[in-house]
Amino acid sequence: MITGVGVLLCSATFLLIEQYIVLAVIGFTLFGIGLGFYATPSTDAALSNVPEAQVGLAAGIYTMASSLGSAIGVAVSAALCVAGQAVSPEFVQSWGLFIGRQDTIALRFGGAIGLLFTVFMVVIALASIILTVPSQKKLEAQRAAAEKGDTDAEAPVIHTGEALRDVAPPPIGN
Repeated sequence: MITGVGVLLCSATFLLIEQYIVLAVIGFTLFGIGLGFYATPSTDAALSNVPEAQVGLAAGIYTMASSLGSAIGVAVSAALCVAGQAVSPEFVQSWGLFIGRQDTIALRFGGAIGLLFTVFMVVIALASIILTVPSQKKLEAQRAAAEKGDTDAEAPVIHTGEALRDVAPPPIGN
């Protein structure tokens, strides 16, 4: 959420330059803080139930997916920025939202559109996290059910990888 607020502040391109500079400094600061709070816990959460022998592979897949998602996000945001610049400046001026210099309104509008897409993706990410990451209480209930041997549909067995440690690794080569 902190990262999203930071990007949202940076998308206020309709303001005067002096006002925008203040918002951009605050926005980029929040963006950095948000990414700092997100990066390590995200990796830990992604690798928490991976067997010890497969942590390296899982970390590589996580990093690759993260990099790929970032690249696609930047590409789509940049494409929307360029597309936003093609909108008629007269149309954007008719809203009366953009104050200050009007000769750069197409560039400012395109930047706002690109950044607002990023805010939208942050909202989608937050919603997916809230809907898919189980709470600690639910995980504890599932583990307790697994230890009791319950095979209910509501209590799936969670494999922590402990049983897999005694299995020999696959042979190397063909």
